[in-house]
Amino acid sequence: MHLWTPYVDQYVNWTETGVKFPDLKLVVYLRSNIVKHSISMLRKGEIEAKCGRNHILANSLCKIDKKFHIKVKKLAYWLVKSIAIDDFAIETAFDIAPHLDSWFYIMYYEELLRDEEAAFHRLFEWIGFDPKERTVPVDGRCKNNCSKATSDDLRNVILNYDEVESYLLTSFPCLLSHLRETNPGEVMPSAHMSCPSSLYDAKGKELIQQKKDLYKVHQKEWKAGRSEFIEKQRELYHPKSQK
Repeated sequence: MHLWTPYVDQYVNWTETGVKFPDLKLVVYLRSNIVKHSISMLRKGEIEAKCGRNHILANSLCKIDKKFHIKVKKLAYWLVKSIAIDDFAIETAFDIAPHLDSWFYIMYYEELLRDEEAAFHRLFEWIGFDPKERTVPVDGRCKNNCSKATSDDLRNVILNYDEVESYLLTSFPCLLSHLRETNPGEVMPSAHMSCPSSLYDAKGKELIQQKKDLYKVHQKEWKAGRSEFIEKQRELYHPKSQK
């Protein structure tokens, strides 16, 4: 099983992987709430700048303010980028799927928040794996108790909420429900289905091309045995000292 991530894409030829391993189970992991995903990326930048890592552990001494101001231009950038990256992920999955024995599976972040056990049960059932057969070790950056940095009721934490709401009303009305949703486990209607492509298509393709160009640089460094990108990721995920 593999959970697709665009950051891994720069080091893997997905089509070739699908041809070589047709029994591979491909899972595309998405966050359906585009507004909360975009705000999360903005907050991640704050965390990196202040704490030297891209997530906060529950026992960390490094904290960021619970209430914050959103720069609308930066939010607009991340709204388009979030939709574009999701599009890129789905398009890549569609390219690989014809070479596999089974179609890809989409798992939403919100499903895990609503009922993690049920979400994994559906996933394991699709894979054909009985989790009772063995214990799957917990791993990843949040195995040591991460803390959620932002409340799901954005009205209570965004200092300029009315400005953000007004911007979405005029520029991204299809995402207003994403802003107003307070239930962390609610899977939102697809932005790709509810938002006209004119809002994100051209700029989104430009952002993805920029990402692909950057990937080529990272891949070249990686093949040469050096990669500042990889070292930076290691630092963010596994800092030498806890702040």
